[in-house]
Amino acid sequence: MIYLMDTDGEAQGLLPLLPSWKRERLEKLKNEKARLQSGCAWALLGYGLKTEYGRTDWPPVELGVHGKPEFRREEGGLGVPFFSLSHTDGAAMCALDDGPVGADIQKIVPFRERTVRRYASEREWRALTLLPDPERAAIRLWTFKEAYVKYQGTGIGVDLRSLDFSHTVFSEDGARFLLCGLHFLTGAYGDSLYTVCGHTAWGAPALIHREQLEKAACLLETGLI
Repeated sequence: MIYLMDTDGEAQGLLPLLPSWKRERLEKLKNEKARLQSGCAWALLGYGLKTEYGRTDWPPVELGVHGKPEFRREEGGLGVPFFSLSHTDGAAMCALDDGPVGADIQKIVPFRERTVRRYASEREWRALTLLPDPERAAIRLWTFKEAYVKYQGTGIGVDLRSLDFSHTVFSEDGARFLLCGLHFLTGAYGDSLYTVCGHTAWGAPALIHREQLEKAACLLETGLI
């Protein structure tokens, strides 16, 4: 399941819905906007745990080898989903699935060659230069790569230029791809673009509002490992 939320209009007041261990970590962030956006993403995760998986508590959270947060899998992992969170200026995103998943959302920003060359392979760069307006395609390409490395659990420690998605550069919003046995879904939300990657043939994201989160916010707490 994929959830999206507008953080500009609905982020205020969500932090109290989170478990204390997460609130404490978010409160250490000096950037208020980043704190609220991250809080939204975690609130979406709590919503999914309650509505999709019937959980009444937060499963214990631990950090993977590369620092990605994940639920500890016990007793066969029943009722404990895999998840991926992302946020950008104005939007938050959460993807949950029964297997590994990666999700990324990024606000569309001006095209800068120096920045794009840091993550685009040479073939991808050549494809981008063929477009009259490569700005949107460059952001979509970034979300493709971010979602993929999140799925892998490696994060951006990988040289993103070693990954080649040049055949996706010309895709449009809402495009779906089956690559290396994985399903990719791309889309637009406001002035942001997103990609989700995993073994599921993804349906359309659900747009969530604060009132829905408040109604579902009755999860008991467990600790961060």
